[in-house]
Formats: sequence, structure tokens, C-alpha cells
Amino acid sequence: MEKREVVIQEFREFCKSNSKKNYRGGSFRPFKYYKHKDGANEPVYFIGGPGLSVAFFTTLVVALAFVLLSGSFSFWYWLLFFIIVIPGLRIAMKIDKANQIRSMVASLGEHAITLIEQSENSETKEEELKMLEKSREFLQEALKWVHEPMFEKQLENLEVYIKEKAPE
Repeated sequence: MEKREVVIQEFREFCKSNSKKNYRGGSFRPFKYYKHKDGANEPVYFIGGPGLSVAFFTTLVVALAFVLLSGSFSFWYWLLFFIIVIPGLRIAMKIDKANQIRSMVASLGEHAITLIEQSENSETKEEELKMLEKSREFLQEALKWVHEPMFEKQLENLEVYIKEKAPE
């Protein structure tokens, strides 16, 4: 019997390219396990602080505020300033949030791939199925956040593989 490819190659490349694109560097690891009182581990993804678009927009706001403060006071200039700043900051935060969600989804996809690969080297059938189920949970969690056909395709492929591996 020939060995079946569980992880779709396009999915692997998709997650790898997204992780390179969203790599934050340093020792920041957004993916951690939270241990409950009953001893169960739950995966938790910590989304970091504001990103680059908020930093750029805040710099622009500070520069504009400095210009307004150095000039003569005019109520209408300040009103226009706040009318522009409030929605602009909101848009910048939404852009950063979207980038962080994409990063989270790519990380969940990479963890799913890692678990699938580790399951192939597991010693017992129960351990293998447990890892495959955890991988399925990661893919389902990623699909809660984004609608990505690549994740749906990988999840379907994994479910077929789990059914083949499950004992009767």
C-alpha cells in the first residue's frame, strides 16, 4: 500500500509563506497552552499589541498635534483634527487586527501540520489518533476566524485520513 499524503502541499506552502510574512522575531511566542484546574491543556493564542499601521498613524497624529499647538488656537482646526484622528486610528487598529488574525491562523495551520507529522512517528494508535484530533481542532479553530478554502480542503483531507485510521 502506498503512503498517503495527509498534508496537502499547497497548504504547507501557504502556512510557511504566511509565517515568514508575519514573523515578529525575537522570543515572542504567541501560541501557548493554558492549563486548567482539572489538568486539561487548552491552546491559547496571545495577540500582541498594536502594530505598524497604528505606529505610523500615531506618529502622524503627534506631528499634526505639534503643528496645531505651535500655531494660533482655532476651534475649527482642532475639530477637523479630531474628526480625522478618531476614525483614522480605528481604521489603523482594524488593519493591525486583521494582520494579527492572519498571523494567528498561519500559526494554527503550522501547529496542525506539526501534529500530523508527529502522529506518524507515534508509538501507539491511541496517541496517533489523539494527535490527529488535536490537529483537527486547530484547523477548525482557524476556520472560525477566516474563510480560507485551503484550510477547508486540508480539514476534509484530515477527516478522511482520521476515518481510515480509526479502529472499527
